[in-house]
Amino acid sequence: MKSFHYVLASVSALSLLHAEETQTLEASTLTAQSPDLLESIAKSEEQIASLPGGATITDSTDWTGSIVKPEEIFQFDPGVYARSSGTANDTRLSVRGSGIQRRYGSRGISLLVDGMPANHADGSYYFRIFDPLSISYVESYRGANGLAYGGSQLGGAINVVQKNGLSHPGGQLLAEYGSYDSYRTAFQYGGSNEKWDWFAGYTYAESDGYRAHSSWASHQLNTSLGYHWSESALTRISLLFSDSDGLLTGSLTEDQYDDDPQQSSNAGTDLDRDLSTIRIGQRTAWETANGAWQFSTNYQYLDFDHLTTTKGLFFPKFDNLIDYDTDELSLNLRGRQSYSALGLKHTFRSNFDFIYGVNELGGSSAFGAAGIVDRKETSRNLNVYLENTSHLTEQHNLIYGLGYVDSYRKREIRSADSTGLTRFDDSQNGFTWRAGYLFELDEKNQYFANISQSFESAPFSELGNIANPQEAITYEIGTRLAPTNWLSGELTLYYSEVNEEFVYEETGPGTNVYNVTNADTTHQGIELAAHANLTEAFKLAGNTSYSFDLAYQLNDFTFDEGPAKGKDIPVVSKHVISSRITAGDSDGRWKAALSVDWLPDGLVADNNNTLSTPGYALWDLFGEYQVTENLSIYAGVDNLFDKKYVSTVTVNPDTSGTPAYINPGDGRTAYIGAKLVF
Repeated sequence: MKSFHYVLASVSALSLLHAEETQTLEASTLTAQSPDLLESIAKSEEQIASLPGGATITDSTDWTGSIVKPEEIFQFDPGVYARSSGTANDTRLSVRGSGIQRRYGSRGISLLVDGMPANHADGSYYFRIFDPLSISYVESYRGANGLAYGGSQLGGAINVVQKNGLSHPGGQLLAEYGSYDSYRTAFQYGGSNEKWDWFAGYTYAESDGYRAHSSWASHQLNTSLGYHWSESALTRISLLFSDSDGLLTGSLTEDQYDDDPQQSSNAGTDLDRDLSTIRIGQRTAWETANGAWQFSTNYQYLDFDHLTTTKGLFFPKFDNLIDYDTDELSLNLRGRQSYSALGLKHTFRSNFDFIYGVNELGGSSAFGAAGIVDRKETSRNLNVYLENTSHLTEQHNLIYGLGYVDSYRKREIRSADSTGLTRFDDSQNGFTWRAGYLFELDEKNQYFANISQSFESAPFSELGNIANPQEAITYEIGTRLAPTNWLSGELTLYYSEVNEEFVYEETGPGTNVYNVTNADTTHQGIELAAHANLTEAFKLAGNTSYSFDLAYQLNDFTFDEGPAKGKDIPVVSKHVISSRITAGDSDGRWKAALSVDWLPDGLVADNNNTLSTPGYALWDLFGEYQVTENLSIYAGVDNLFDKKYVSTVTVNPDTSGTPAYINPGDGRTAYIGAKLVF
């Protein structure tokens, strides 16, 4: 608590030094769209407008509320399914059903930080390493649109663009306090001159958590330093440090959930999941006469400690501790070039990724005679993709591309290891491709169609059980529309035939032991987003402006073979509807937002669809007021009506007894904060 009071006092003192006549909210925010060879929302919008498939930009200036959990970032992205799990700040991310049955960590999406690969070498990733306060905007390239960003998987690619000295000049000091003794403090500062730009941001946050045994704390540091060689060449070096410690609350049975959703099945233990990450990278970008290119190198270190069970009197005989120390290096070359051939204009795009990693595993295990973990895992990924767009006319465009993925996984079992796992030395490789058509009616209205093939190699946790990689053929059609000056949106419909999807199955009735296996599945759905300027639509007078946002997902995922043929694949809700109405002073002095997150169908928890949770609707309220030119205060309430609900479920629980598969969501959460800019 002392940290919060110190920062709040600093905010108050500095506000007195900077207090002036109240001006607009826009004038006091940090966002500025300065020229940047590497990133800008304008460049991202231009790129998305040339793609025949679903893609979305989520601008941090459009966020409302206290953005702490990663799931809150994607609430109005129609293509990303994001829900908090039973561990603090861990979020299940899925695009079109990618990686939905992963029991811990995430896979199925190519994750990038500032355009640089951020997945681990075996394809897995942890989104909790990002500080929402240091994010400028997020790009999601779904399905085939992710191929040019290394996204060979069904889900595509998500690029987290962090703040830098060009995009966010000036300083910011923030202090926030909320329910469950939660607080967050942050400092950021950025700037630039003729040759250099710089940015640094640090955030500390901690909370006791809504549930028992769910306290967590995190430190996050982000820095970048850019050197401008000329008006057409730039190198930027970045550092990301993230350290987050969180206790494990554990899943509940239905009776436990009904009795008290705040209880923990791990109370009285030391079970936790701690993650520390360091990323050091550089990107060099240069423009040519008819194109733009960039080359990046990145080093990533992961220290992951995960205590899952503690020694008992009879069983287990040993603490089950997972201790990962991972070192990884990635290289990337990406670019685009315009040229003319055969009487047509063309745009050529290419992407080359190479990632190499070594994972040293230690710890102890509840399995095996001595319960000792001692092994080494080596991963290597090579991903090459080439794509060409032929501009047949000003309105008609053909897009076609081809890629190749080569993955290598090796597990070495040392003499001290007695977990019973076997060694392997495995390579998986395959092709990706896409063929698309884009019709541009005008600058704001487009229609597209697309067919593509994805390829996903198995990460280490899956590879010990399955033999085949996962592939899918995906068909999609859609549109990006702005039919009036007050309405805009996007709509995509897709259908995927997934071959050999990685899924969990119980080894036998009542065993409560699960293995990953391959199974053919079908994924189909709808991704819809709309934004309406209500003030313009209804010609409202006065100084208050109103807007409305809507995002909708249909996630229809089913098994095509095996005992669960025709059943829904568990974990992801079939319908997800998010809407928000925002009001604000036209001078920017205040704004308020009321939003609702509605999952009418709840969640299915097992492959046979015998366990399910009820649907729910969550209401959130937020308000912000500009006190002076430099100081603003904000407050809000999440889950306004204190709705009891299930956020996520454990994949494939034991359905023969009393399975513990429920991870309750947070109850009513209030917060208040102050933000000073200078």
